[in-house]
Amino acid sequence: MQLAPTNALLGCDVSHWDDPLDFQAVKTANRRFVYIAGGDGQTYQDPMFATHWRAAQAQGLVTGIYWVVHPDLDTPSTIAWWILDRLSLIGGQQGNDLPPVLDLESPPSGISREACVAWLHQCRQDLDAAIRNPQQKTLLYANVSTLTWLAGASNIALLADMGLWVAWYNPTPPPDIGPWTRWTVWQQTNALQVPGHAGRLDGDVWYGDATTLPGYVPPAPPSPSPDVSALQAQIATLEAKIAKARADLA
Repeated sequence: MQLAPTNALLGCDVSHWDDPLDFQAVKTANRRFVYIAGGDGQTYQDPMFATHWRAAQAQGLVTGIYWVVHPDLDTPSTIAWWILDRLSLIGGQQGNDLPPVLDLESPPSGISREACVAWLHQCRQDLDAAIRNPQQKTLLYANVSTLTWLAGASNIALLADMGLWVAWYNPTPPPDIGPWTRWTVWQQTNALQVPGHAGRLDGDVWYGDATTLPGYVPPAPPSPSPDVSALQAQIATLEAKIAKARADLA
């Protein structure tokens, strides 16, 4: 996969396990985006999701939700519903939020690769249909080992166009795996130290600069400088007309 470009945005991902969090310190550490845990499976919702989201946005950080999934235990429609429900707490998915993420921590037990691929495909379809923004299509999070397992599925082509958030704690780029030759987010470390934060965080890289973020709006071009000489000429013409009008009235 590709190297991280020199202008790539840095970020982190957090959950309630990382509390207390100081998002001003995160921003000061040159982190510009943060993925925030929404929940784990069908039965657990991170109690700090909305609080973290609002606190991060108050510091101008770009935010996104991730959700740990268990395709052997969960149903895809239920997970999609829970993600949308948690997003509703903060006003729903906005046009400048990061894409939602399905977090597959390890190969699920008890189901085949093909069943796992089909599950992920259905869940991301449900989410994408609800969000309806081509810049915010659902990403898949997994480490290289899990992706290698998944890539052995005969139906892996179903996920070929699914953006990837890859966990790879190595200075060299992640290897190409199955249909994936590029990453959207690269989790480079689980030991990020942020001055002002007592613990360690997961550190991430976005694939490009700010112009590649969802909802990016280019800055307005500067207003053209007024042509002073032209204005002076117009003023002189008006003054001449006023002087002539006065003379005619005299």
